[in-house]
Amino acid sequence: ILSCDSTAPDADGEIASVVISTGAPTFTAVNDSARLTAEARNANGQTIPGTTIVWSSLETDVASVDQSGMVRARAVGTARIVAAASGRADTVTVSVTQAVAHVVLSPPADTINAIGDTVSFTALITDANDVPLANPTIVWSSTSPATLSVAGGRVASIATGSGMVIATAGGISDTVVVLSRQIAATLTVSPSPLVIDVGESRQLTAVAADSNSVAIPASAMTWTSASQATATVSASGMVKGETAGSTTVTVDVPGKTVDIPVT
Repeated sequence: ILSCDSTAPDADGEIASVVISTGAPTFTAVNDSARLTAEARNANGQTIPGTTIVWSSLETDVASVDQSGMVRARAVGTARIVAAASGRADTVTVSVTQAVAHVVLSPPADTINAIGDTVSFTALITDANDVPLANPTIVWSSTSPATLSVAGGRVASIATGSGMVIATAGGISDTVVVLSRQIAATLTVSPSPLVIDVGESRQLTAVAADSNSVAIPASAMTWTSASQATATVSASGMVKGETAGSTTVTVDVPGKTVDIPVT
């Protein structure tokens, strides 16, 4: 005959283990969060209700946890989250990464005024919570490599024209438009002044260059006469005397204008 000792410990209420019942989260953005749950179990594997679970993080700089089990990503890395009760504990390792969600270039556009000059762009790479990535890998490219070259955000003018500069990180891209042009730093015309007879034609020659001394083509120049009744001028600078008198022939190129007296 077996007797029952009413003073023996209640094994059903004694905590034998603590188990974190939710899987370890993987965060892809700083400041993301997820709640973990844990339960205390007795030696028979049964849940012990009403047990207070104490939560802690062993790497608080990477992920923190409050006493409701809410884990928040703080920085890229891994962190061990511990659930404990009555000397028993369970641990999960959470991972924090930053997936690229946004790429923003600045300035949004720019203009280069001389062949060989450069402009620089910066790319801000952020995750889904707009937290910047520390050292993102950025691939730069140009849609018009014969006009614009790009390396590390620095864009150089090769020829006049326009193109888009693209920055790509993590499969996300942003683009900016760059105009490459030549603004004249110098413009000279010869001969000047010009003396011609009625019915005579003389060629004016204009030489222009940008601030890097790269020649500006004649196709960028515009010729006009103040009095076509006195002298006409062609698109290439050929002046013809029409009637006796004086006038002015003007050559324009972006950035510079020269007037040539004609008699």
